[in-house]
Amino acid sequence: MRNALSTLVIIAAVAAWLASSFLWAQSTRLHGGGGWFWVQYGGLMGLDRLANALKAQGLSYQAPGACVGIGGGGGGYLGRFHIGGEGGTFFGQKVSGGGGWARIGYFFPLGGGLLIMPVAMVGGGGLDFQIREDASPVPFDQVATTTTYLSWMGTGGALVGGAIEVQKNFGGFLMGISAGYVAGPGWKDWEGLDGRRISGGPQVSFGMPYLRLQIGGGGWTSPQKN
Repeated sequence: MRNALSTLVIIAAVAAWLASSFLWAQSTRLHGGGGWFWVQYGGLMGLDRLANALKAQGLSYQAPGACVGIGGGGGGYLGRFHIGGEGGTFFGQKVSGGGGWARIGYFFPLGGGLLIMPVAMVGGGGLDFQIREDASPVPFDQVATTTTYLSWMGTGGALVGGAIEVQKNFGGFLMGISAGYVAGPGWKDWEGLDGRRISGGPQVSFGMPYLRLQIGGGGWTSPQKN
């Protein structure tokens, strides 16, 4: 019985803290800005159609399943909105790429320099895929007569995504965590790294769930409460 009462007291205290934080957040407007460097780990989904098309041609190919990324971003905190942009590059086994996107978030300040916000993203990017490994040397006097096989091919297009972010301001030093998902819907224009167009390639709609660490600088103030 005593343990049950203690548990209820703890639950009630946490609920009261969350309620007070939410009410404070609803009445608070912030102004400021910040920028950050980020690193991430993400998955790669929706590439099975590419892998199957290459296997049908006799290549032993497995769709890339994960990647790491680095990049940067920033923006301004205006009232209850965060408006900014980000860009970065991604790389993993048999894959590389990158992109840039605008972002808009609606944040809830929780006091103590802490805020949480959902974020929407829209932009563009692309991915390059290594489809074969062939590092054998070619004599220079045979360059003009040697058959060239494609070793990389790429595609790209629009990017859309969403995330939930938590940021903490330590007196000008900014840290954050972002968990989100970025998608490239309906990419189908393929080309080799030498710029040659590749017709009839499979359409892919890749997805990238990710977890991202943000480190940078900035801050926000609350000039008024409504």
